[in-house]
Amino acid sequence: DPVVITPGVPVPSINFELAQAGGISGRVTDEQGKPIPNLHVYALKNDCDGEWVGGVDTDAEGKYTIYGLAAGNVIVRADSSGPEKRYVRQWYNSTLDCANAAPVSVALGDITPDIDFSLALAGQVSGTITDEQGSPIEGMHVQVRSDSCSDGFQHNWANTDEFGGYTITGIPQGNVYVSTCAHCNDQIPPEDRNFLDEWYNDESHCEDADPLPVVAGQTSTADFVLRRGEMITLVIIGTDVAG
Repeated sequence: DPVVITPGVPVPSINFELAQAGGISGRVTDEQGKPIPNLHVYALKNDCDGEWVGGVDTDAEGKYTIYGLAAGNVIVRADSSGPEKRYVRQWYNSTLDCANAAPVSVALGDITPDIDFSLALAGQVSGTITDEQGSPIEGMHVQVRSDSCSDGFQHNWANTDEFGGYTITGIPQGNVYVSTCAHCNDQIPPEDRNFLDEWYNDESHCEDADPLPVVAGQTSTADFVLRRGEMITLVIIGTDVAG
């Protein structure tokens, strides 16, 4: 309800009754057991489509506690998209795919302990995207997937800068598949998105895409030269039809 404020007159009895909450805690380390500080850990309610319910950065010892959670299940992620981008993002319990995340039970008045993560050192994918005249394409969406077609999941993504360059961090070691997505960035005008998408390496269909090897701690390169698509204009003329 709205509270009416009158200058010079205190408003009494603005009271709150807060429900008791729960929380989760754990520690994030690298594969050698060394703590990873300043790495963000967050929780979603129930599943991958659930709302964000809390998050915090790890301390100097790699420890974290997320307070203020309602009773029920959450799924938890150690996310290297913050200051520490050198590690592979991971869902609890030791999976890259959100669909396989283990639910964590939260009880009111309790902190669920030992929601720990051991993160692998990541590689990254970098490159430049130009048109056929060699001009950089700004704002082009680029994504890295675990498989070339629908069976895989997206590791991470980025949009190109004004020079057509991009860098995608947090990629696990192994083969990945890289593609452009001209329609994915709606922050740029449609005429600047009029390009034909490609998969690495110069393929128009995902079935023909080449795998790009990624090595932990190193940068793999995937450049693209995109062709412009044809634009058509439709004129729809309405006609009144008598009933």
